[in-house]
Amino acid sequence: MIFAARVLPATDPAFAGVKMEMKGPLRLYIVDFTVDPTTVTFNSAAEDAHEAQLEFVLTAYDRDGNRVNYVDKGFQINLNPERYTWTLDHGLHARIALDVPAAQTSLRIAVQDLNASRVGSLEVSLSAAK
Repeated sequence: MIFAARVLPATDPAFAGVKMEMKGPLRLYIVDFTVDPTTVTFNSAAEDAHEAQLEFVLTAYDRDGNRVNYVDKGFQINLNPERYTWTLDHGLHARIALDVPAAQTSLRIAVQDLNASRVGSLEVSLSAAK
């Protein structure tokens, strides 16, 4: 799976005007995904539609490698022919948020194509996103 991910703290100006509440010494991070649709297995569906199943996983770790929080979101994608053509040109997009402790942590980001059992992943340091 090939994808790009942009990780920003929720306090980034890109989210100005978006109301988000946080409790405790946490930071809310937003991950914007763009998945290369040519790496996704689409199955044929009724009326020339295209179906895919993707799972997005964010896992935050502390300095010692202990998991401190995670989110796992699955999506059933059903695209009509026009939307499928648009998606081939622009990619599949998703936005997922995750609270993590304010101390330095790392974030493992993964996308899984459930139709083909393929996974792509990367890891980023959240200390650079402060």
